[in-house]
Amino acid sequence: MFVNCSTLTKELYCEALKKRFGKITVLRRIEYIALAVMLLAIAALQYLNGKLILAGILLILAGAEIVVMLLLPEMSTAAAYKQQSVMLSEKQITTEFLEDRFLVYSEFYDSRHPYSHISGWYETKNTFCMLMGASVVIFDKNGFRKAGEEEPSAEAYAAFLTFIGDRVKKA
Repeated sequence: MFVNCSTLTKELYCEALKKRFGKITVLRRIEYIALAVMLLAIAALQYLNGKLILAGILLILAGAEIVVMLLLPEMSTAAAYKQQSVMLSEKQITTEFLEDRFLVYSEFYDSRHPYSHISGWYETKNTFCMLMGASVVIFDKNGFRKAGEEEPSAEAYAAFLTFIGDRVKKA
């Protein structure tokens, strides 16, 4: 049916996970904002009570919370890449998409999965990503070709989207 040969570079990996972590971290960002607001309120009370040093420390902590909140997707992506970098260090992964399942081959493993294992999918500018439990399987959009064809093409990717859309819902 379809084949994807991808070399997962750091750039592709980070692009795919920034979008994923961006969605996941919305609640975390709300938590950081709430904490920063509480710290600012306590700092204001401490300032009014004449405790300037404590108020200053609380203002610094509130500022740090805001910085963390703004950088959270990038920090999460960098940490995830660092964990996977040994296995991902630009090794080629081949995936065959058949009617009822897909097969993944790489230097490290071979695996077979039914489409029911995929909970959803999403795209970024350069990647196609499938969600499998807590994992994200990342493919280079430019690596898709129809089975039997030699070269990847944009037409093959468009046909693949129709194919996978019939089997799995978009995330």
